[in-house]
Amino acid sequence: MSVRKTLARWDGRDRDYLKAAYRRHLDEPRLLASLTACLALEPLQLAAGQLLKWHLERGCVPSPRQVQALLAKFDCAQSWQTRLHLLQLIPHLNLGPKQAELLFTYCRCHLADDNKFVRAWAYGGLLYAAWAKRDLSAEAEALIKLAEGDESASVLARIRQARKHLAHRSKSVD
Repeated sequence: MSVRKTLARWDGRDRDYLKAAYRRHLDEPRLLASLTACLALEPLQLAAGQLLKWHLERGCVPSPRQVQALLAKFDCAQSWQTRLHLLQLIPHLNLGPKQAELLFTYCRCHLADDNKFVRAWAYGGLLYAAWAKRDLSAEAEALIKLAEGDESASVLARIRQARKHLAHRSKSVD
C-alpha cells in the first residue's frame, strides 16, 4: 500500500496507527518525497507532518532539492499542529541562502499565530534562517527583541533553546 493510501486511512487520533505506518514505510527510498507531496493534501497533512518529523529526527538528511521541495509545501499547512510539525523540522534542515530567505518569510508570517507553540518555533526558525544567511540576523534579532517584551515564558524558552543549539552547531563547524 502506498504512503498516501496509508495516511488516508488514519482516523486522525490513533498514534499507534501512525507509528505502525511509519515503520511499514521507513525503508522506502522515496519516503521523504512521498510525505512531502502529501503535505499538499489537506486531509493528509497532519499525518504527513508527524511522519516527516519522526523521519528527520531519526536521522534522515534531506538533500538541498528535498529541502526546497519541503519548504515549498510549508504554506499548505492548514492546522496549527501541522504548522508546528513543519517548524519542528527546521533544526534538521541544511539551508542554503535562498532556502533561508524562504524560511525566514514563512516564520515571520507565523510570529502572530494564535498558538504559542507555533509562535515559539517560528521565532526559533528565524534564528536558524539567520544562521544560514547572516544578512537576516539584524531583522531576526529585532523581532526577537520585540518578543522579549510580550511573549510567554514558553516562547522565550524556545528562543533560548534555538540559540543554544545554534551555538553548539557553530562550534562543531569551526
